[in-house]
Amino acid sequence: MKTIIGISLLFIITTISYSQNMTEGTSNEKSANKVASTEVVTKGSGNKMSIYLRDISVDPRVATVQKAFIESDLGKNVKDFDYFMVSLELNNGSGRLDATYNAKGKLTSVVEVYKNVQLPISICRSIYKEYPGWQIVKDKYKFIQENGTIVKKEYILTMKKDNKTQKITVNPVGAILASR
Repeated sequence: MKTIIGISLLFIITTISYSQNMTEGTSNEKSANKVASTEVVTKGSGNKMSIYLRDISVDPRVATVQKAFIESDLGKNVKDFDYFMVSLELNNGSGRLDATYNAKGKLTSVVEVYKNVQLPISICRSIYKEYPGWQIVKDKYKFIQENGTIVKKEYILTMKKDNKTQKITVNPVGAILASR
């Protein structure tokens, strides 16, 4: 009887210890100190290579637009233009991706703007810690890059508490950049 109780206790303790093993760095949420993005190299017309940085910690709707952009060969058919602009827009008008190619088919800039996206957990934690009692009612995600370099990556949030409204701008890690 003592042996059965001892084995049962050992089994329960090891099971509980394994279930408590998940830490914040290994969970599905991204660490607050890291902003994930992947570099995608696309070939334009001729020998010019283009670099597009894709954010991997974003809303699934945004990821769908980015995937459609990556899979298309838009820069290969540019001829007789000084520049060529391509726009991809979500069906409900809540976001768009605008890409500009030069005359040689090289991707020069990408501007992405999306409304009401799923916010990263690091931003939610930071905002609710800094502004207790406030509620996020609207958000806008801006991601701008030129020649494979990120120029701007920010979230513009509209918050409400009682009869007060406030707009703030935060970076993907959750640091507040501006408050209006």
